[in-house]
Amino acid sequence: MKRLQAAWKETGPLARNKSQALWKEFRGLCDEVFKKRDEAYTLRAADLEAAKARAVALCEEIDAAAADSTGERLTGNAKIGEWQAVFGEIGELPRADARGLQNRFDRAIHGYATRLAEQDQRDAQAAESSLLEAGQYIRAYERAVMQEAAPEEREYLRNAAENFIASVKRWPAGGQQALMQALARADGASGTSKQASETALRMLCVRGEILGSMTTPPEDEALRRDYQMRMLTEGFGQARQADDRDWDAMLLEWIGVGAIAPEAHDALERRFMECLASRSDDDGRH
Repeated sequence: MKRLQAAWKETGPLARNKSQALWKEFRGLCDEVFKKRDEAYTLRAADLEAAKARAVALCEEIDAAAADSTGERLTGNAKIGEWQAVFGEIGELPRADARGLQNRFDRAIHGYATRLAEQDQRDAQAAESSLLEAGQYIRAYERAVMQEAAPEEREYLRNAAENFIASVKRWPAGGQQALMQALARADGASGTSKQASETALRMLCVRGEILGSMTTPPEDEALRRDYQMRMLTEGFGQARQADDRDWDAMLLEWIGVGAIAPEAHDALERRFMECLASRSDDDGRH
């Protein structure tokens, strides 16, 4: 339009009455174009502000979800994908606000993902605690069987174990199966395997101390040397970092070991739990 206005000035002279009429028509056309331009700018500015409002509302929705401790992990992962898709569909944002809104959205998503990860850690810790507590119920029943307690006492203790297991909603992978196998084993328990069971528990402690780079008590140093020598002989002595699969497998093995005297078992379990705690410190799992 500016070029056309400049070209108008370069046209030759016309009769006054024709010149005024044409100028009036030309100016009207110019005004109409500029009016449409202003309307387009207004609509664009409104669209950008609406996009900004949608982006802010989405960030606030994510922040609110992150503050809610009742969310489910699986649905939470799906929500992250949905939110990312929605933010991508918002379209162009005001230039002055675009970077700040993108950063705010990224922070909101990161905060929500962090909350999910923390919830995972708490759930995993609770599941392991439940597994060890269920093991206590089973061992109490197993000791009653070994001591040939009255049938009603054995039945009471077995029912207590079954009821506790049934009340727990989440177990570590393979945990419930390991508990049911331990409960079935307890039905036919005898006192002849106590020494083997204690050795198995001590060995699990030693393995945990090796994986956690912890020292082993003097009474089990020989057991540790023998185990490490066997691993070297079998070709597994190279240094490596333990992963969760090692710890999870050991935890299930712990549940599968038969009952020994309560005091001895409790002392070894505290030692084993210290090994699990070293895993938590190393990888930030709990």
